[in-house]
Amino acid sequence: MRDRASGALRAAAYYFPGMLPADRVADLGLVARVGPAGNGYELILETERFAHAVAIDIEGWSPDDNYLHLEPGEKRRIALRSTAGGDLPRGFVSALNGHGDVPLVVAEAAS
Repeated sequence: MRDRASGALRAAAYYFPGMLPADRVADLGLVARVGPAGNGYELILETERFAHAVAIDIEGWSPDDNYLHLEPGEKRRIALRSTAGGDLPRGFVSALNGHGDVPLVVAEAAS
C-alpha cells in the first residue's frame, strides 16, 4: 500500500510459495546511503536483486522500519531517530540472503 499524496510505501506483503529464500548471493547490489532529512537523517536502501529480511544496524539510531524485504529497483526511504545523542549515523545493513555486511555511505548536506 502506498500513500496517495506522497507515494511512500505504508505496507507490503510477500508470498513465498514453498520455502523461504535460503540461497545466499555473493552480491545483491544492496546499497545503503544516509543523508539529511528535515531535522534528522534518513536511510535510503536500493538493491539490484531481491534482498530478504534486510537488517539495519546503526548504533545510537532507531530506524522506523527494520527486517524488511526489498525488491530489485525499489528505493526505500527509512527515517532514523537518534537514541543516544546526535552523532552522524554510522553502521551497516545486511540481508538474510546476502553475504556479509554492507556499510552505510554517508552523504552530507550540500552547503
